[in-house]
Amino acid sequence: MTVPRGVRACLWSYDPRRLDRRRDRRVVITQVLNHGGWKDVLWLLKTYRKSDIRDVLRRPSRGMWLPDVLNFWVKIWSVRIPKRLYRQALFSIHPQPIGS
Repeated sequence: MTVPRGVRACLWSYDPRRLDRRRDRRVVITQVLNHGGWKDVLWLLKTYRKSDIRDVLRRPSRGMWLPDVLNFWVKIWSVRIPKRLYRQALFSIHPQPIGS
């Protein structure tokens, strides 16, 4: 996968040469929305379908999202997430047990 320099900074713990556009879309979309700038988001919009981005926002990965960032993108994309999933998606140094 060809990843621009700015986007590579968002994927600091991944080898961009080993990333697969389809297989790793959840990670790439999450990391770019969390840590990227506007140029990186524009690349994301050119690289992925809007439905892929919406899907990642509707079913956010557990513990991967910065609170303000998830709140921003959910409002921008008009996505609804159940409260439990939303809370579990937020990065925290004190994560909640899965059942709470």
